[in-house]
Parts: sequence; structure tokens; C-alpha cells
Amino acid sequence: MRTRFLCLFWVWGMSAAHAASVKDYAQAVEKISYEYHQQSREFLRSLNPQQQSLTAAQQLEFCHIVGRYVDQLYLATDKNREVLDFQMQKMTRQEIVDQVKSSNMMQLLASKNINCNL
Repeated sequence: MRTRFLCLFWVWGMSAAHAASVKDYAQAVEKISYEYHQQSREFLRSLNPQQQSLTAAQQLEFCHIVGRYVDQLYLATDKNREVLDFQMQKMTRQEIVDQVKSSNMMQLLASKNINCNL
């Protein structure tokens, strides 16, 4: 009986740790996304609305923002693979890059000829 109780306690502890890790991952992604969107908005506000394309320095600055976002998302995913669902466990950095590049913001900025080599 004591062994069963310990086993159940261990399983419950593992489940609680798993749930906490998934919650930690979700909070990390939320924080990373918030910071990215805040930095992107600040960058976009700094642009001249009449500007047809970005200067080399502006493109470098924006690509640095996007690159940091991708890196942070990948690190958070990689750090928590064992607690994520199967689809997320096998996510590659390139898949994250593809998702970011297909986002509405990146599609909107395509008109400014932004091409980040991520």
C-alpha cells in the first residue's frame, strides 16, 4: 500500500511538474512575443510614412529585431521540448523562421523591400 501511495505521489508530482513546465513555456513565449511586437512598433513609428524602402541601416536594425525574436522562440522551444506536444517537439528553427516570415507584419513590410536573412 505504501509503495502504491509513493508511486501515485511520484506520478502526481511529475504531472504537476509537466504542467508547470508547459505553463512556463507559454509564459516565456508570451513575453518574447510582447517584447518583439513592442520593439517592432517602436521601429515602425520611427519610419517616415512617405519612405518607399528602408535604408541599409534600417533594414539591419529591423532584421536584428526579427532575428532576436526567432532565436528566443527557438531557444524557448528547444529548452522545453520534452513537455510540449508532439508537433511542437519536432519544430525546427527553420519552421519558426517560416512562420515569422509569413506573419501579417512581415507581409506588410514586404512592400518596404525588407529581406532578412534569418
